[in-house]
Amino acid sequence: MKIALVLSILVILSVGIAGCTSNSTNNGAQISQAHAYADAYVNSTKEIIPNAQYEVNIVDNGTDAVRLSMTIMNNTTNGGSSTTSTEALNVKQFATKDDATAFFNNVSFGYMANDSLASAKPGTDAYFITTGHNATTQRGAMQINSLTLVTTSVSVAIQQNEFVIYGTVSTMSAGSSSSPPTLTESQTTVGDNTTYSSSVGFNITYPKTFTIDSSTNASSPVKVYIYLNPSSKIDGVNVATYSLASGEKLNDFIDFNLNALQSNSSLGFYKDFTILNETNLTFAGQPAHQITFQGMIPQQVSATNTTDVSVKETQIWLVNNNTGYVVTYKAAQSDYDTYLLEAESIINSFALT
Repeated sequence: MKIALVLSILVILSVGIAGCTSNSTNNGAQISQAHAYADAYVNSTKEIIPNAQYEVNIVDNGTDAVRLSMTIMNNTTNGGSSTTSTEALNVKQFATKDDATAFFNNVSFGYMANDSLASAKPGTDAYFITTGHNATTQRGAMQINSLTLVTTSVSVAIQQNEFVIYGTVSTMSAGSSSSPPTLTESQTTVGDNTTYSSSVGFNITYPKTFTIDSSTNASSPVKVYIYLNPSSKIDGVNVATYSLASGEKLNDFIDFNLNALQSNSSLGFYKDFTILNETNLTFAGQPAHQITFQGMIPQQVSATNTTDVSVKETQIWLVNNNTGYVVTYKAAQSDYDTYLLEAESIINSFALT
């Protein structure tokens, strides 16, 4: 019953962007056909449900992808309650269908297969409008992050030939008094750099050609992941946030993070976990704690197989306004020194807002 409910919510959400106006940001680079796919997706859903009220923002993400984010007010109830939903989706085009399949297998690992997500409108229309033919490979998968009577959060992944669409979909029924805070995000490009801003209270700046993933889901700790190496899903800088109880201090947050790292080690996620150094410092105008450590983590290499990869991380922990921030540079051991200067430049741009 719950699975059926989630699937019905996904159908509602997938057509819930009808009638919107797309606000696009283009840095001047050709974004393959990913931007065209996102635009076609919007136009197709406009024909399906013309009365939904929402906002859509399409932002170029590197040279072969766009990010499609939206908050939707759906008052066309059809006998049910109205809903407010938030979607954070990535549309990425690959050079070949095999490359897309490998990426889909990676991002959907552990999800429940659901190919109907890929074989229905508006996605089928978007693919045909963009390419002029129908997709021969259509795969879908989903994972339920949370499910209550009033709120639902689902991670989804869809492959249509050389395109992969993935991200999170969250919905809340009208009248809920226990909804999580709504997070917003924006990107501003000046010259060669883009600044990512989150309503959770921070900005961070990176070269505009870099690819990022981000989330406006309040229950997801990692808000933005900036990839330093286009051929790796590990090498990058990310920012995570945690809601703290009133009165919790930096020392409490340090203890929390150290315990989490030790727990990951004991559970086998960080094999050979070793702390290399720790120090106190001032970061973003606040007292902070920096730690560098290394270990072995599992990395997905196929739909059914993982391999252990040696990684090295530097994290900075700080607290501001009852929020704990973790700013991380993470890389494969062999890549750590290669991208260190770039990572430090991005980390040093971090600012509280």
